[in-house]
Amino acid sequence: MALFLATIVPTRTGAFFTDRARFQRLTSRGKAGEIEEALLTIIAIQMKEESCRTIPLSLIRLVQTDTDSTIKFWGYYYEYYYFKDNELAEESEEAAYGKEYHPRPTMESAQD
Repeated sequence: MALFLATIVPTRTGAFFTDRARFQRLTSRGKAGEIEEALLTIIAIQMKEESCRTIPLSLIRLVQTDTDSTIKFWGYYYEYYYFKDNELAEESEEAAYGKEYHPRPTMESAQD
C-alpha cells in the first residue's frame, strides 16, 4: 500500500519524478508534454536499435530545453551518444565538454 501511495502522488522523489508526475507531464498540453513525449521517443528508439544513431537531433535538442536539470541532463547524454554512434568525434567532444572545448595539441598538429 505504501509503494502505491508513494508512486501515485504527483511529486518528485529526489532527482526523479513519481509515476504520477511523469504521467501528468506526458498528458499535459504545452512544452512539458512535448518534452516528455520526446524523451520517451528517444528512449524507445535507443532501446529498440541499441544505438542512438537514428534518433532525430531535433528531439534531443527539445529535451535540452526543459527547465528541470535532470531532464536536461538526459538531453545532453543522448546528444553525446548520437554523435559518438554516428562517429562524429569532434561533435561528440563538444557535446561532452562544451563548445569551448579545445583538445590538447598532438604531435601531428604541432608539426602543421
